[in-house]
Amino acid sequence: MIEKLDWNTFESYAQDLSNHLCDKEIDLIVGASRGGLPLAVFLSHHLECRDFGIVHIKKTASDHEFSVKRDSKLEVIGSIFPPIKPKNVLLVDDIVTYGDLFSTIRQLVYKEYGEDIQVYYATLFSDRKQIQEGIFSNVLDNLHSSKDIDNTTNWIVFPWERND
Repeated sequence: MIEKLDWNTFESYAQDLSNHLCDKEIDLIVGASRGGLPLAVFLSHHLECRDFGIVHIKKTASDHEFSVKRDSKLEVIGSIFPPIKPKNVLLVDDIVTYGDLFSTIRQLVYKEYGEDIQVYYATLFSDRKQIQEGIFSNVLDNLHSSKDIDNTTNWIVFPWERND
């Protein structure tokens, strides 16, 4: 099933996510480009977090439905982190299927700031079953998600991906 998300639904889901995170005192938000950036910007405004980082990372060269596989290789293209000393960092992407992307970004954040920080994860959609079955299940401990999905049968098309 392919679900085409509109901007109103995106905003509703993002607001729900923001409400769940408002007590975390986030002092750095790191968005995964491409898909995580719209949500990361939304959350930075709603959580009043002015410090922002970006990790350009991709798992597949294809934009076709169901093209991302567990064994697809992640490629970190680059990152930008602000010169601060954060205590609570929020990593953001649009969908998390396996946890490997968040785990990779967490390691980059640790390399930049040290491991004496609290890392949280935020996503609009998560496939908790697939994450639990894999080697990155520790992501679930601090994962905040608007909706759980089965990413083997559901494919989300975001408003920024649509041509109509």
